[in-house]
Formats: sequence, structure tokens, C-alpha cells
Amino acid sequence: MFPLFVSLIVATAPLAPNEPRFGGAVELYACDFTQEVDANFDAWPDHWVRQRGPGYPHYVKIELEPDVQAPAGGALRFDMNGGGAAITAPPTPATSRHGYVVEALVNIEQLVHDEVFLSLSLLDGEQQPIARYRSPALRETAGWQKLRLGPIYSDDPRVQAATVGLHVEPTVEDDLSGTVRFADLWLGQLPHMRLSSSAPYNLYDDPAAIELRADITGLPHEQFAADWELLDPLGRRIQWDAQSVTPQRMSETVSAAPDVAGESGTPASPASESNAAPPNYRDSLAWQPSVRRGGFFRARLTVRDLRDGHQFARTMRLAVVEPLSVAAGRSPFGWTLPDGAAEVPLADLPDLLHRAGVGHIKYPLWFAEDDEPTIRALTSLGERLAVQRIELTGLLNDPPPAVREQFTTTDELTAADVFAGSVDRWYPHLESVLTQFLIRTRSWQIGDDRDLSLAELEDPTAVVAAVKQQMDVLGQDLDVGIAWSWHRDF
Repeated sequence: MFPLFVSLIVATAPLAPNEPRFGGAVELYACDFTQEVDANFDAWPDHWVRQRGPGYPHYVKIELEPDVQAPAGGALRFDMNGGGAAITAPPTPATSRHGYVVEALVNIEQLVHDEVFLSLSLLDGEQQPIARYRSPALRETAGWQKLRLGPIYSDDPRVQAATVGLHVEPTVEDDLSGTVRFADLWLGQLPHMRLSSSAPYNLYDDPAAIELRADITGLPHEQFAADWELLDPLGRRIQWDAQSVTPQRMSETVSAAPDVAGESGTPASPASESNAAPPNYRDSLAWQPSVRRGGFFRARLTVRDLRDGHQFARTMRLAVVEPLSVAAGRSPFGWTLPDGAAEVPLADLPDLLHRAGVGHIKYPLWFAEDDEPTIRALTSLGERLAVQRIELTGLLNDPPPAVREQFTTTDELTAADVFAGSVDRWYPHLESVLTQFLIRTRSWQIGDDRDLSLAELEDPTAVVAAVKQQMDVLGQDLDVGIAWSWHRDF
């Protein structure tokens, strides 16, 4: 099976203070910031750690205080006085077999520039960060407001712990006054579901060969049911199948997180003193949808908790591309990959394009002259695309460092920035690229399809003609183009 990589939006908008806990999550850690979390009466939550260093001055006051408006009667108060302030909870045992969601109440008074947000850091066994996620940022609230981060899912097997952070950070300026209070911090644990298919990149040429699989971990008990759905591009249901779930209990021991020093210098304990993990069940499901034609589809699996009615779902995209017969020998369809192959290994790209019925690809072909590994990889890509009869257009959208360092702007360089000026700025660093690819690549594009900067010039054709003239010095009559908005007259 080949894993599906899903991009998730991990942050949600602020919620009402009485918004219920995230459905289906089991409490993993909670802190109400009352006297109960301050055993030594120093107005500091036990085992929490304050961030130190540049930008985080020690004189910004952080302390526990009673607050009758908070749910449990306690809050953690930040009194801003220039700079930022951040504090993290003790590490909590975690694994990649679960998802996580963070909630807290926030009350902001008189902030102008600073931003308030939550973070969740996933750590390895040595307490080194693997990934860090943050919630939306707030600058004002009308009383108490709930802030939520997640759900967050990771497939990294190194995950051993998680820690929650509370942040008040400056933006363009620091606030010299203002107060922020946090209350009712809560970290919940969710089941984690991974979808995969039997084909690389979920791309099929035979609809009868489709086989989907789900690996579900972190179920808190055994009473669940599942529904598979096949949807068309507009979200309309094509097929629905119910499937039983028969989870098996996993034997799992989670190591306690190592000690870390708290605000007062005392060792911090993990959130739970027990190494025994909560109940953890898993199951694997398989499904073969009845697809009778080519097209683009979405498969959705919804798992329902039969005890409380909560449900969670995952969706994956898949495509069935029937073999394309083209009289001229090349497909008329094309892809633009302005950021390169991303998660697709470059060695796999030509075969993927061929199977997807692609006959033309735009791909970045500007690199440093001494970048031998990139030169070899892209040269091989060009050769293999030619074998598959796929035409390659070189994108000049990512100038190498030798070009970028000539510009002082901190903004992203546009095609107009680079090519509308002196030829001496760019051509000496492009000539070796052209030499490498002129035999197989006659089509070039200045910038990518998102960059309309040249089209917005008073006379873009003059710039394109000058660039083409310089590129043709090597003796080839090259095709040189730019991106153009269909809203704009040519």
C-alpha cells in the first residue's frame, strides 16, 4: 500500500467560551490555573517552563491569579511591558498513533501590536522538537474567548511527547502595556486514521483494480462502525457501503517524558506519573469501490462512535485515467509544477506523467552553476521525459543565489525584478543552464504561471524580445513566453 499524504488545516477560528470540548477527544492533560496547580505557593504553575532569551525579557510579569469569571476560578496572567512572553506545559507522553487538539480560554485587554496564540510541539525521545503547530493569533477579545488548535496528526514514528505553549508575541512593534489571561487549558487525544491505496499516487488506469485501505489507531474502546463513500468531483455520492469495525486492543507502553527545569529551578514532572497508556484499540479496513469509468473521485471513510455518536472522517483523492490514444503521438494535456516535484521523487515523475495522460510539463530549470547533483537529476529528467514523448518547458522562476544576492529587496523576487533590468544581472548565471538543456528544451517561460509582473509592465513585449535575443546567442531559435491573465487584452 502507498500512503496518502493529507494536508490538514490545523487551526480553527476563535470560538465562544462555552463551546463544548472537541467531539470524540479523550482528555490527555488539563490545567485550570487555580491554587491546585501551585503546590509551593509561588504564583507559578508547577512544572511549567518560561521561555528565556532575546526577545523574551524576564521583567514581563507572568503569574497565577484568582479570577471569578474563569470556569474554575483561576487564570494565568501576562502583564506586557515590551518584548514577548511564552510559557510551556510539562511534556505529556504522546505517539503518532493519535491525533491531538488543544483548547484554552483567552481574555485580552488593551493590546495593540502583540499577538496571542497557542502552540503544540511534538517531541522525540530526547525532547528535541519534531514539529510545531500554532493556532490563529488574537489581538483582542470581548471577555473570555475559546481558542482551539487542531486536530493535529503526525505520521512520524519518532513522536514520544507533546507540550503545549501559551504565547504573547510582538509583531512590528512591542506593546508596553496590556494584559492577557489564559484559563481552562485542555489537551485532548483523538483516534488517528490513515488512508492509502493500492496504486502509486492513487492513480489507476483500470477501475477494477482500485483497492483502498484504512489503518485506524488510538480508538478508546471497541464500539465503532464505519461508512465508506465514493464521491464525484462535485461531492455527490456515487456509492455508499457500511462496514463493521472490530478493533483489537494494542499493548502499548509510553515512556514518561524526561524532567525539565521549571520556573523556580525545580525538576518538572511529566503530566502523568504513570507509564501505563490509556486503552488503545486499532483496526484495519479495506474497500473496493465499484468504479466503471475514468474520472476524478474522492473516497471518504467515516468512523462513528456507537457510545456517544461522535464521528471522524478522512477523505482521499483518486483518479482513473483510461489509456489515451493520440493520433499525433503526444497528449494535448499539460501540468505546471512551479515548485518542482514536491512529494513525488524526481525519478518517478516521468512515469506518473505518462500514466496521467500528460504530454507537456512546465518545470523549474534554473539552478546554480556548481550544483552538480541538481544538474544530473534534471538532465536525467529531461532524457526520460523525451522517451515518454512529454514536452518540457523550462521555468525561469527561481533564480539561484548568485542572482538573488544582487537584489536588496526582502520581498519575493518577481520576473520583472530580474529580467526587466540589466542583462548582466541574470544571463551569466543562465548561460550554463541553457547549454545543458538546449538540445531537448526549446520552450522557456520567464517566471511561472502565478507571476504576472511582466504582463503588468508598460511594454512587456519589449522585455520578452530582449530576453529571447540574449538567450538565442547560443544559436537556437527558442520559444520564450510569460504568464498572461485571460482577463487582460493582449
